[in-house]
Amino acid sequence: MDLVRAGEAAIADGVVSVQKKAREKSRFDTHPSNEERIAAVRAFAPNVRLEIDGTAERLFQDLSAICRRATADAYARIFGPCSSSRNLIPARDAMARMEEARGERAAAMAMFGHPVEFCARSFRLDEILSPSGGEWNEAPRDNRKPEEFDRLERRNLLHYAALRIAQCGVSVNPESFELQTGNIEGIEAGEAASRREWSRLKEQLRAATWRARERLQRVREAAAPPGLDAAWTTYEALSRYQAEFDEIRRLGAAAAIARENARLFSAAACANLLEELSESANAAMARILANTGEIAASVILDPQRPATLSGQLTPPAEEPSEKVSIFLDRAALMASRALGQLCWRVVKAGDEETMSQTA
Repeated sequence: MDLVRAGEAAIADGVVSVQKKAREKSRFDTHPSNEERIAAVRAFAPNVRLEIDGTAERLFQDLSAICRRATADAYARIFGPCSSSRNLIPARDAMARMEEARGERAAAMAMFGHPVEFCARSFRLDEILSPSGGEWNEAPRDNRKPEEFDRLERRNLLHYAALRIAQCGVSVNPESFELQTGNIEGIEAGEAASRREWSRLKEQLRAATWRARERLQRVREAAAPPGLDAAWTTYEALSRYQAEFDEIRRLGAAAAIARENARLFSAAACANLLEELSESANAAMARILANTGEIAASVILDPQRPATLSGQLTPPAEEPSEKVSIFLDRAALMASRALGQLCWRVVKAGDEETMSQTA
């Protein structure tokens, strides 16, 4: 027992000696020493926070790079290894972009009366349709809603798919494709009728928005706000290919439906049809990309790709099976964002003019 107590005493003396040594000053200490600095901080009230002038950026050579690496590391641990194509942006920039997008959508709704995604499917800048007798509202007619637009498009996609499948000698169930009859002549007539109805609806929507087009043109000619010309160029170029986008969408839908019903085809007929649809879609996409290679884009989806329309529209090479859907999704997103940018800048310019007149 005495031996144990002697050992405990020796350990205690050693701890005290170490603590005492830590409090003693050394010629290698900073001035003041760490002990004095800690004592000074402890002299403050317990709830007082020590504040130092300056930002944390002064402590690091590149704080932004450290934050990006820390974020990428956290994502890698949670979601798995990050790919080299992953783009990280500061949270404040992401919030600013979200707020800007919200303003663009609100401005488009104010000008057109419908969501910008709906308007970007038919609105054109390279043509102006003035009323030929009678006044039209600035927004699309009340009896033409997005739901009707979607319904007519879906019907035309089904009719086109039925036509391409029937042309391969495969029988088609009329009810499944919203057709009156399943014979080839009836399918051809139904597809032609739904295509005409679809085209007529788009023309009515374009005609109903002529006042919005005139307003955009007036602001641009008077004194274009910063960024308006870039958004105008982007949207004008994309809207010029609305018919091509619709045709690519038909080809993609027909391919998807044929693939889902491959069991009804002979293997050779199904393969030939899918190859033909794919080649037609790829050729149409290639023409659009070739014609937009020199046009600067106001909407950047991938900062690592060229800031041109073709650079931003081009689908990733590693996704060949989803090439058409990715291409169409990018085109729709860029068109709606560019149109939103136009509306937001025009509405903002009008608000600033009103404020200057009342000041």
